[in-house]
Amino acid sequence: FNPLSGPAAAKIMECILSGQVDVRGKRVVDLGCGCGVIGLSCIARESGSILFTDINPHIEPLKRHPMLRPGDEVKVQDCLTDEAAGSRDIVVCSMPTAAVQEGHEVRTDSFESGILCPPGLVELVLDHATRVLVDGGTLLMWLKVSHRGVMPYHGFMMKLASRFDLSSMKVHVHQRDQEMTADYDDPGDPLDSSCLIYSIRKKG
Repeated sequence: FNPLSGPAAAKIMECILSGQVDVRGKRVVDLGCGCGVIGLSCIARESGSILFTDINPHIEPLKRHPMLRPGDEVKVQDCLTDEAAGSRDIVVCSMPTAAVQEGHEVRTDSFESGILCPPGLVELVLDHATRVLVDGGTLLMWLKVSHRGVMPYHGFMMKLASRFDLSSMKVHVHQRDQEMTADYDDPGDPLDSSCLIYSIRKKG
């Protein structure tokens, strides 16, 4: 997640600032907030409150940001473990896109925690978002989906369908990822994946 030149932050901020996803008056979670640019965009669009949360403790300085208002929070936690059921209207999440090599331990206080996606993380985020969202609440997510990487399309859609209303799904960005990598046997073969930004409502 690169808040300056990476596509995720700019496109999610565009969705929020343009009103494609209406945060005005809503209780919003910036999950995996990093430097907080997405949550700050929500504040600029007059969200009711923002929870900035990340597993990395280096988000603590956000507590002193001058844009924060009474009711906004900054919290270090694993996903949304400490949040009450049905307590939020919108969850915004930019998922890490790089797969973790087998046996590699990702330190929560390292830069890797923001770019490496451990097995099961996508499903954990969907589970936690489903729990904390009110019925009809919105999940806005950036995700790389692949048939050879972090999350295959079919498996991802099946997981979504069990928790969210697919008829409410809006795809805000769909971009084919032609990134080259030397991690495969043929380094000249592009990754068979796409980057998605979508919003979808919780069932109920």
